Amino acid sequence: EITGIVRSERDTPITSFDVVYSLDGVSSSVYTFEDLDISFNTTFEFTHPELAQIEVGDHTIELTVENINGEGADDDPNNNALSAQVLCVNEIFAKNVVYEEGTGTWCGWCPRGLVGLNTMAHDYTDGSWIGIGVHNGDPMTVTEYDNGVGQFIGGYPSGVMNRENVFDPGLSSLEPAYLAAKQEIPLAKIQVTAKTWDEGSREITVDATSNFAMDLTGTSYNVAMVIVESGITGTGSSWNQANYYSGGGNGDLIDWDGTNWAELSNPVPAADMVYQHVGRVLVGGWDGIPNIIPADVVYGTPYTHVFTYTLDDEFDPAQVDLVVMLIDATTGVIANAAEVALEGGEILSPAFSADIVNGLAPLEVNFTDETVGGVATWSWDFDMDGTEDSNEQNPTYIFEGGDFDVSLTVTN
Repeated sequence: EITGIVRSERDTPITSFDVVYSLDGVSSSVYTFEDLDISFNTTFEFTHPELAQIEVGDHTIELTVENINGEGADDDPNNNALSAQVLCVNEIFAKNVVYEEGTGTWCGWCPRGLVGLNTMAHDYTDGSWIGIGVHNGDPMTVTEYDNGVGQFIGGYPSGVMNRENVFDPGLSSLEPAYLAAKQEIPLAKIQVTAKTWDEGSREITVDATSNFAMDLTGTSYNVAMVIVESGITGTGSSWNQANYYSGGGNGDLIDWDGTNWAELSNPVPAADMVYQHVGRVLVGGWDGIPNIIPADVVYGTPYTHVFTYTLDDEFDPAQVDLVVMLIDATTGVIANAAEVALEGGEILSPAFSADIVNGLAPLEVNFTDETVGGVATWSWDFDMDGTEDSNEQNPTYIFEGGDFDVSLTVTN
């Protein structure tokens, strides 16, 4: 649907005008809007009645307003046209946002980052928020990870979102940046499609599968995995957390659970500190593993890499999460990511069947859930309008005339 807004710069009212648009140089029909009364410096919103039929790919649309009041060519045609680039994809993937925050136990302002990551993880639990604390100069430092984040930030605490834009970890800047980033339409997604954890050998195996929303040529993507651990404590002064908010001179700093860092000491002793969301291991390195995904990718074709790693005895598997990342090797930007717990959280393989798929309206269809894995909730959309129509496991739905796509979303 091609819409626009016209603003009049004429002393006399605009009573009619023509609109035409072109898609990759091919023009639509000309449509005339009549019986108008658009006075000086007022606007009129319009919609061209002819829909643009856009195929998958990148396209240019140019829209032109002409023949004002039936008077032919405009005396100033330079402000009568606008163009836009439109990318059409086969499928809209969810955008998961990765924020890697530079922090350290020595950093007195870094409690702001601890609160930021904790609160975001508490408030956003749908998987679209992935926060990782990347430590510097303390016992939790991973040198390669520290160096990677250090390329972006100029001080502590500070962090980089999707390895593209730098933001302070305070909630006032972090939350709006995340909300904006998750609105982006990604060209790809990456998921953990299988994982195993051997408690005896402590070996982790993870299948990280990437899919693309359209055919692409000449691409370069790498795949990486980060092992993230929470609930970490230590002993000795290097585990004390410096705290410049102590005493309240720099205002309150309140975590989601009500902890106010202004009421804590400086430093907070190691015995009282529990560190969360700590990036502990880069599996595949900062840049990720190359040559996993071909340069020419095909929509509907999954590309899977199997990560293996033996977890050190010091790690608590119950506190470990696995973050897989799809990295654009050309720009270094994280195109998409996903996070799963090491233990529990069985990987689901959604599937369903219908007892009938065509017939005379009204057509009653019985759906049967055939998902593999332990499902906690079902969400059915029978007409692909984005609204849940049923949360039953095996629902029945009556369709009126037409063709319908049906989707099932399962969670555990």
